Amino acid sequence: ANIIAIVEFFILLVLNHVFDWIDLENLSYILIFLAIIIYTIIHEILHGIAFSLNTKDKKSIKYGAILEKGVFYAACQSEIKKRGIIISLLFPTIILTIIPLPFTIYYHLDLLTICTLYNFLGAIGDIMMTYFVIKLPKDIRYIDYDITIGATFISDEDLEPYSSKLMKLIETGEHKKDNIDTSIKRIYISKASIVTLLILLAIVGASSLFNMI
Repeated sequence: ANIIAIVEFFILLVLNHVFDWIDLENLSYILIFLAIIIYTIIHEILHGIAFSLNTKDKKSIKYGAILEKGVFYAACQSEIKKRGIIISLLFPTIILTIIPLPFTIYYHLDLLTICTLYNFLGAIGDIMMTYFVIKLPKDIRYIDYDITIGATFISDEDLEPYSSKLMKLIETGEHKKDNIDTSIKRIYISKASIVTLLILLAIVGASSLFNMI
């Protein structure tokens, strides 16, 4: 997903150079940074909203940031069926990129255009996962046992044949309620995430001041 996102980033740079979508001269780095952080948080909230529409256990939805692992997350610790998984995966991309992007480009809303394109790059993993889920059996269910970079699927069928280089089956086992880590807080931000955000904010702020001098 990261490799694809990098390739698409350079493609977008070329397209912006050709079509002049974004004028960066009137935008400060710190404003762009804060807008992207806010957009990322909204992205995860939208995942959570979509989860809540597909499960009765609203308390099973958890939010957080573990930047030492490179993730903001919305997790659902109750089972979601196949249709609900697909809706939950695509919901932020539809709301934050597909719908607003034509308007932000047409009306030259440069900051929002940056955010919508950034959201698209950040959603590559969601889009890849959607493609993978579509191919899985109809009885598939999704659940987050804990907070990891990956996904847990429950099925009566053997999922080994669906494993590939892009989406590899790394572990199998019996689904039990005891597998669910109930100690995870509804909202959690690691100390390392706070420190990382403050450092990034300081770097971006210093860069903005340097460019103003």
